[in-house]
Amino acid sequence: MSDVMNKIESYIVIGFNKAYDDGEIATQALLKVGPCLYSRHTCSLKDLHYVYEKMGVYAYEHGISLKKENITVYLNESENEITADVFIPIV
Repeated sequence: MSDVMNKIESYIVIGFNKAYDDGEIATQALLKVGPCLYSRHTCSLKDLHYVYEKMGVYAYEHGISLKKENITVYLNESENEITADVFIPIV
């Protein structure tokens, strides 16, 4: 399981690009999250629960209080593994 973990103090905006008939492309925000604990992991889907547990341990060890909800963005998915960005808001 590979990972990158960061505490993000500012807000993260998760959005998408929408193409219009005239060829114009606009980015529209779907979700604004922050501050939060962020992690990118590549693992099997069945091991994804370990990501949340590992982030909880990291937060505990660094004195960070987390909310109970999380946002998981799946970036890549194959038969054997996924790559996902996980955001857990800080209290």
